[in-house]
Amino acid sequence: MPDPPRHRHEPDDAPTPRRVAVIGGGLAGLVAAHRLAGRPPGSPKIEVSLFEASDRFGGILRSVRDGEWLVEHGPDMLQTKPAAVSLIERLGLEGQAIGTETRYRGALVLKDGKPVPVPSGFALMSPNRPRSLATTPLLRPAGRARAIAEAFVPPGPPDADPSVADFARRRFGVEAFERLVEPLVAGIYTGDAERISLRATLPRFLDDERRHGSLTRAATSRRTSGSRGGGIGPAAADADTGARYGEFLSFPDGIAELTDRLAERLDAADRVFLRPSTPVTAVTPAEDDWRVAIADGPEERFDDVVLAVSAAVAARLCVTCGPLADRLAALRHASSAVVITRHRLADVGDPLAAFGLVVPTAENRSAIAISFTSRKFPGRAPEGHVLLRTFLGGVKKPSLLERTDEELIEMTRRELAEILDAKPPDHAEVVRWPGAMPQYEVGHLERIAELDRSVAESPGLHLCGLSYRGVGIADVIAEAEKTAETVAER
Repeated sequence: MPDPPRHRHEPDDAPTPRRVAVIGGGLAGLVAAHRLAGRPPGSPKIEVSLFEASDRFGGILRSVRDGEWLVEHGPDMLQTKPAAVSLIERLGLEGQAIGTETRYRGALVLKDGKPVPVPSGFALMSPNRPRSLATTPLLRPAGRARAIAEAFVPPGPPDADPSVADFARRRFGVEAFERLVEPLVAGIYTGDAERISLRATLPRFLDDERRHGSLTRAATSRRTSGSRGGGIGPAAADADTGARYGEFLSFPDGIAELTDRLAERLDAADRVFLRPSTPVTAVTPAEDDWRVAIADGPEERFDDVVLAVSAAVAARLCVTCGPLADRLAALRHASSAVVITRHRLADVGDPLAAFGLVVPTAENRSAIAISFTSRKFPGRAPEGHVLLRTFLGGVKKPSLLERTDEELIEMTRRELAEILDAKPPDHAEVVRWPGAMPQYEVGHLERIAELDRSVAESPGLHLCGLSYRGVGIADVIAEAEKTAETVAER
């Protein structure tokens, strides 16, 4: 097997380092490779080959600048959790981070075909301002009374793994779940709240219930103690509506500035080989290392392999790894499409005084959610214009992904006209993400524990990415860095 060419900074007489293959050049793979390349002086030498099937690094993080328009194809902001903040600082990006626009923070919910504000201070399931539930037009009087009574609902079993739906109905009632919680959660996970595990996705609400007896009392305790979000950018408000928007940030040229900077650092690093347009077809355990099969290329050998791809892709690559492949394949994923439209602001009747709108299943619409992207951050649209992103598909509406781009655009045009009183857009495009959104269904943590046991039986093989322990950008960063540390210490 021929060795890859030496990096331009590697002296000819350097000792042979340990060889690590990182497969997948999305966020997880970039972070893992960056962590391995940044080991302290004196650490054992590690040579990293980062394989990416496509011709670009960054995965679903993609920001496209088109004149005064900035179009996000995937996620458009990240949460300021410690791992993300630390990485941003190490990359020298902290001075460029921008917080969300305070004047538009909030969310809308579709009710009888009309956008209605989420009750002030209601963040997913945290009622920071309980009185707002008493007057919200989203619920009927009986539904409002039941939601306010959450403060008196006893906690559930401490070790339970309820679905989001079961937990929300028990605490807030059926109507509050259907009209408020379900669309907010579906807007994040493109999934079915009846199947999504609360413990795997939003465990803080189980913690709040256990520690305080109710989510209302937990929110009151935080408010009276002055607990706030933090991190880079403006301080978070303690009562953001819809989601904790004050804890999120982006960059002037989009969220992909993060992955672009990672790729730049890796391209300049010693003992790192960036290998775009190099699909890997299989990884196979050998006696004391791993064989990596490459499309249209010779097989290569590595001491460690990091699979920074979705569980579905990892299952196909690990088909010779016994039960591991079956356990990877058992993790479900959903597909979605994003229809991105550009409008003159004068052509949209709704004031768009929020970050976006979510759509309850009961409304019987095609859209899962509509993001008012240019309301979140400055510099996303020219003055007097607005950029919208409409999300379609997900677990509940997979058949929509069988439609052509033209059909999806026409469907979105009709929905925007009916919901936001919008005239046809000046420009529209479709971005498809097949199998890109993992579904952490009830029992997910047990499945991950079984997966960990299978990985432990395959020394030198490692997994990271959004299929396992968190779908947020910050969660992926934390897991990828932990994986890299495991590789370095093995």
